[in-house]
Amino acid sequence: MNNGFSEWLHTLRPWMIQQIEKKGFSPEEAQAVADDLIKQSGGNVEHLHQSVRKIRPRGAPPKLSAEQMKHRNQQSLKALGLSEGASLNDVKKAYQSLVLKNHPDKNPENNKESEKIFQIITEANRHLTEDSDLFKSQR
Repeated sequence: MNNGFSEWLHTLRPWMIQQIEKKGFSPEEAQAVADDLIKQSGGNVEHLHQSVRKIRPRGAPPKLSAEQMKHRNQQSLKALGLSEGASLNDVKKAYQSLVLKNHPDKNPENNKESEKIFQIITEANRHLTEDSDLFKSQR
């Protein structure tokens, strides 16, 4: 490693560890990941910044393939009663409507079924508004 890079490490490594810990890693794990990234970087500071940003939070679902994403998008739209041409605004409206209709507290006589439906529509909404590639430009 070059001398300039070594100087950067005095401030960069603690920042890396802090950022990795924010993603749910223990301090020991964060240190090990940071050290591994430093070894792999070849002295490229920008590569380190990008590598830290790309680390997925602990417990985050794995990245889906394009085909898996398409299938998951279709399932989520269907759960909300929408078709493929729906907008992000349509998703939000459908979710709100279904939440009001199916919230377990509003359906105490059919609580188990309402809980199941509520979980399905909540996960569908979360997927479409956070993970899906359908509405990236609208977020």
